[in-house]
Amino acid sequence: MNNISNKVKELQEDFLESKIGKAINLGIDAGIKVACPNLIEDQIIEVKDALLENGLEGGIKQIVESVKKFGKSSIGLITGNFESIEQIEVAVKNGGVIDSLSGILDLAIESAEKNGLIEKNIAKAIKKGKNTMLKNFSKSISQDLLKEQKALEKVEGYIEDWKMYYQNKDFSNMEKIYKKIERQIDKVAPIKNVIQDSQIVENMHNLIKNNDGKFNLSEEEIELAKKLC
Repeated sequence: MNNISNKVKELQEDFLESKIGKAINLGIDAGIKVACPNLIEDQIIEVKDALLENGLEGGIKQIVESVKKFGKSSIGLITGNFESIEQIEVAVKNGGVIDSLSGILDLAIESAEKNGLIEKNIAKAIKKGKNTMLKNFSKSISQDLLKEQKALEKVEGYIEDWKMYYQNKDFSNMEKIYKKIERQIDKVAPIKNVIQDSQIVENMHNLIKNNDGKFNLSEEEIELAKKLC
């Protein structure tokens, strides 16, 4: 049973892409609605799809990669894990996201118009509403990171609870807390110390569980559980 480790792996692989992608999508939706208030929902979807097909989707991936590179060069990331939510915020805000997104939006709008996928007046309106898109992106990513901080604090609290029950050799309550960590871990940012602590909890928990809930583990087993993270 490696549920936490599997979730952590997925978290590390797509965290920035999912967060930045989601924030960009929300920003674009809001921007199109403001720029073109007469469009119905289906038309908004069509316009956004046209932008995605004409360079925006590939542009989002380029933005994510540039943020990763910025994070690695300026913050010293090696494994893809950040030290704190603040580091993620720095990487996103200083990684050229806004400037890159602005340029990519211009190219996607021009390409979609040139290919006849959006009308000239709509393309013009969206360009005028681009600042609204960028502002909404910034607002969305900030709100998302605030949620991440709250989820992170919750997991940190669960880990401390698990350690307390471990010291008291209370496997029943350890199991309850472990399940809470499992449910919450994929909602948090890949913060290095929390990721490592949660994996140590998983390894130790499974060792005891496979030992019929007995705590008579050897020093070698305990050290190995820590080294496997």
